[in-house]
Amino acid sequence: QPDAAITNIRLAIPLRAVSLKIGCDLKFVSFVSAGFEHLAWADVVVVQRGASQIALNIAKQCSAVGKPVIYEVDDLIVEMPDFLCHHVQYIRNQYPIIEMMRVANHLTVTTPLLAGALKIYADSISVCPNYHAVDAVNIANVSRGGVVHLIVAASDKIRVDFIAEALVLAKSSFEDRVRIVAVGPIAD
Repeated sequence: QPDAAITNIRLAIPLRAVSLKIGCDLKFVSFVSAGFEHLAWADVVVVQRGASQIALNIAKQCSAVGKPVIYEVDDLIVEMPDFLCHHVQYIRNQYPIIEMMRVANHLTVTTPLLAGALKIYADSISVCPNYHAVDAVNIANVSRGGVVHLIVAASDKIRVDFIAEALVLAKSSFEDRVRIVAVGPIAD
């Protein structure tokens, strides 16, 4: 999903920074519209969260012609909590997800913990945290009169207590310009 927020956070912003630095070109294409012309154009193919047979087929086609594939995973998508609306879809697509990790030349994940959990599927893994090299204060100042909303989501399997101190600092630094929205069963 080229226009999705997660694509922007995990791929577009960091890869655009790299492309400017080393002088390469980027194309963002959805799985359903990716064609042979896109695969022929690319030197490296990055598949983000591909959890389908379509994504696996793309990776296998690339592998067959010697194009490196990077599989970008930001969650433990082989163990989705059952309360998530797409839990059944991920259970159904578990084979393509696991096979994708095995077919890919490299895996990128968000945390060292996730890298450890997925090392049984891939030999080559890098940790790329969910942030990018842009000054957050400058972003907040772009809309001087606006409010920045921080959405914090948690579940019975996802902890957020480790970011509490950062949330308090953001709120105290920007006062009314920061609004924190809590989603899910967040502990005290």
